[in-house]
Amino acid sequence: MFGRLQRSLAQKRAYGVLEGAVRTGQPTDLPIVVVVYTGADGAEQLIDEFILAGPGSYFFTVRAGTYRVAAFEDVNSNFAYDAGLDPSALLNAGEPVTVAGGATVRDLDSDIRDTGHARMPFAFFCADSEGAADRSLSDFHLGEVTRIDDPRFSPENGRLGLWQPADFLRQVGAGVYFLEPYDPRKIPVLFIHGAGGHPGDFAQLIASLDHERFQPWVVYCPTASRLEQTAMAVDRWVQHLCVTHRYERMAVVAHRMGGLVARGFINRVIAANDGRVDGLRLFISISTPWDGHRAAQRGVNRAPVVVPSWYDMAPGSIAGVSPSVAPGS
Repeated sequence: MFGRLQRSLAQKRAYGVLEGAVRTGQPTDLPIVVVVYTGADGAEQLIDEFILAGPGSYFFTVRAGTYRVAAFEDVNSNFAYDAGLDPSALLNAGEPVTVAGGATVRDLDSDIRDTGHARMPFAFFCADSEGAADRSLSDFHLGEVTRIDDPRFSPENGRLGLWQPADFLRQVGAGVYFLEPYDPRKIPVLFIHGAGGHPGDFAQLIASLDHERFQPWVVYCPTASRLEQTAMAVDRWVQHLCVTHRYERMAVVAHRMGGLVARGFINRVIAANDGRVDGLRLFISISTPWDGHRAAQRGVNRAPVVVPSWYDMAPGSIAGVSPSVAPGS
């Protein structure tokens, strides 16, 4: 197990992170699309896109290399850049940013103002990203409709996410899966599993839902990552779904370590203050170790290779996720 974990973490260290924020001249509830790309002067290659529910923070996980970042306000919500209509900005006036493997480049902020348009360097449509040649580890399943007995939702794959997170991302696929087609009349209930878990852990709870009123959405993610990183990923996925479907309310149900991830996600929603806060009415956690878990501390102290999430699960060590949402909320 530890040998596989070491190899998987080494693969992830080939990637770096770009982080920043997008600001606008005036408050807006229009979607903000941030893109990261390589190349210039007519040879641009789209790598990834990040859809924000409003002005706020973004991040990209990319292979070590040199990139450019741009952002635009999607005035007609068509997830495409319309020159002359969508206000836009180029980070550093289009100058490249270099990130090393295992490193994070922060404060890559962009300002979008209503007073002018910094023309995007290339035509952008979200659908085009599917064919990008060098995608990051962010090929996520967002809104894919499946069943709770999907073979991917298995204890074996749950363990894969804990011990071989890079393989999980490539072979299984992280994201937010729907268990029925989206229905605007129903309230989404977001289920977040615990360490080494999978969506099937919620099968009985989901079966008991009032399916006339609620629709289950299940998070599926590797659980080896630091809790803050996983919370950021969940926030990214949910923002995308919020912009896509414009639902008004959501409930969150989480199991064990998933409760800490859920708390981090909810805190990010509160900090962003992008219109989603009022709709997030209910958070239920089940068997969440709010004060940490002694087994995680033993793993940190004794294991030859430490699962990164253990650092945050050790008692007194969950600094990676802000405690502003109180246990039992």
